Amino acid sequence: MYYSVVGSLAILILLIENTDVLTGRISRVDTPAGRTYRWFLYAVLFYYITDVLWGVIESQKIAGLLFADTTLYFIAMAAGVLLWTKFVVLYLRDDSMSGKILVYGGRAVAAGATALTLINIFMPVMFVVTPDCTYRVLAGRHVMLGAQIILLLLISINAVTMVFRRETGPGMRRKYRTMGAFGFIMVLFLLLQYMFPYLPLYAMAYMLGTCMIRVFAISDVISESRHELEEAEKILELQQSIRALMENLPGMSFSKDGETGEYLACNQGFAEYAHRESPEEVVGLTDFDIFDPKTAAHFVEDDRKALAMDKPYVFVEDVPDAAGNPMRIQTTKLRFIDSQGRTCLLGMCQDMTEQMILRQEAERSEEERIAYARINALIGDFLCLYIVDPVSGLYHEYSKSGNFKKYALPESGDDFFGVAAEYARRYVYPDDQHMFLTAFTKDNVMREISLNGHFAMNCRFVMDSRPVHTRLRAAFVVEKEGMRMVVGINNIEASVRHEEEYAKTLAQAQTRASVDALTGVRNRHAFLAAEEELDNLIGTRIVPTFAITMLDVNELKKVNDTEGHAAGDQLIRDACKVICDIFDHSPVFRIGGDEFVVISRGTDYDHIDELVAEIAKHNEEAKRNGGPVVACGMSKYDDDDSATAVFERADHAMYKDKARLKGERLGN
Repeated sequence: MYYSVVGSLAILILLIENTDVLTGRISRVDTPAGRTYRWFLYAVLFYYITDVLWGVIESQKIAGLLFADTTLYFIAMAAGVLLWTKFVVLYLRDDSMSGKILVYGGRAVAAGATALTLINIFMPVMFVVTPDCTYRVLAGRHVMLGAQIILLLLISINAVTMVFRRETGPGMRRKYRTMGAFGFIMVLFLLLQYMFPYLPLYAMAYMLGTCMIRVFAISDVISESRHELEEAEKILELQQSIRALMENLPGMSFSKDGETGEYLACNQGFAEYAHRESPEEVVGLTDFDIFDPKTAAHFVEDDRKALAMDKPYVFVEDVPDAAGNPMRIQTTKLRFIDSQGRTCLLGMCQDMTEQMILRQEAERSEEERIAYARINALIGDFLCLYIVDPVSGLYHEYSKSGNFKKYALPESGDDFFGVAAEYARRYVYPDDQHMFLTAFTKDNVMREISLNGHFAMNCRFVMDSRPVHTRLRAAFVVEKEGMRMVVGINNIEASVRHEEEYAKTLAQAQTRASVDALTGVRNRHAFLAAEEELDNLIGTRIVPTFAITMLDVNELKKVNDTEGHAAGDQLIRDACKVICDIFDHSPVFRIGGDEFVVISRGTDYDHIDELVAEIAKHNEEAKRNGGPVVACGMSKYDDDDSATAVFERADHAMYKDKARLKGERLGN
């Protein structure tokens, strides 16, 4: 029964201190963080109840009830961990990656503890209660407590380090330290609970922690709530006056608390800039609640300068608008003291973008006229030129030729690459459309310019119902308003036709230079080039796999002398056909009057011995039935220094075969 005293006392303290929070009487607690804290207190209260019942049941030695109560005890503990983790992240407004990781970590620990507790009902993994009502802890309980200790340490460390990571006032720094201290207290008592399972140490930790939060974190909220009703009419009247002032000021306007940085009021224009639907959603927030850390720090630094001055602080800067588009604004910030004696800041922002653009356009028109004349004289058959803002996609047409008017984009727009893709589907030659749409994207063009200094692409436009070759070029130029992309289109139809004719003529000349006129196979010149290619492979240590077969047509001189050169030429063509039919996957070269060479790789190399045997088989049939007889010698590459060495071995083997064939003919 003595065990239950601590839990009973904890219940009384919780109800006395937090009845207003539990019943929702404090309106300022009705926020996501406040509602989560209220549920956390309910979980703590539920835990206290199970802890008190545990002491009562254990003293009465009712084993079944003790097991059931202990199961609820651990589930309450899991709920407390889950809700505490979520509360801390919401309360500290930690939307960073570490905050998200902590939330998921809390869910994982709570889910794991709940799962272990439910499994324990059927298979002991966390605790057992013996028939004589003895409570014994098991390994699962240690794992669960260990996971809670690690999670609470991470939460506390994250909360404490926020003091250094954020620029805040003393009040918020005290709250960060309070959240961290709660976790450290829980860790300390969890370690003691780990060693002394029969002591109500977890309840003591909850009791100390919730009391500390009440004093150092919730007390400010409660104090403010007590004065809410008294000050409601004054605040409402003040807000209405400030709102009326804000709405009648030009551009965007706002007022802020000079000490806390919280927004007191703003007009609809600033609310939209802050991505909020109404000014009421901005009031009470700071720059760090609204903007990214870099932008918020920049605004806070401007506030600091304005608060230190006795006159208005006026400056002009380029910033993105609510949609992310660049704009130039003139900002005036002025320090003032409100009716409650607070040091405040009034801010007014006027959009200067339109005036800036009009002035720049006027200055640029004459420059563009002169520059176009220079570009057209330099490039030649010029079709169109665009100037593009690479960040926003805004563009305007610099100039265009008369015959390209109906194919050109609208003279200006806000999505250059999107409009270009739409027009490409209409006017780019169908076979080139996929290539154009894939290559001419903002990311790809900018990447190419960054790597190579420019982007270039050839494609065909359908102009007057026929495809016309064009070249698109793009590069960056620095203008007064910043970096710009210049995109030009040129007609290169004439040069493409000239290159095609030249390439065709060159290919035909190369073919004639490498083909044997009599047989149509490759000639000695082509063989020397192939031999050089093999030597290059050998020289680079890339071991090639190849064989060279040397072949010679027998009795060519005799045929020439007795039947004439026409018959000799036919003999050569017949012999070439036999060689090409057998070595049908290898290049055949005629390197002399009656000499042929075959370089075999791949399939023919794998069957080279069989192919050489087919030559021998053909010769046997030719001797019986008539036809060309071809002497043959083959050699494979065997770590030689050059292809010439392989050729010489094949040539030597061929002469041996030629001598053998002559001997057989004489023997006959």
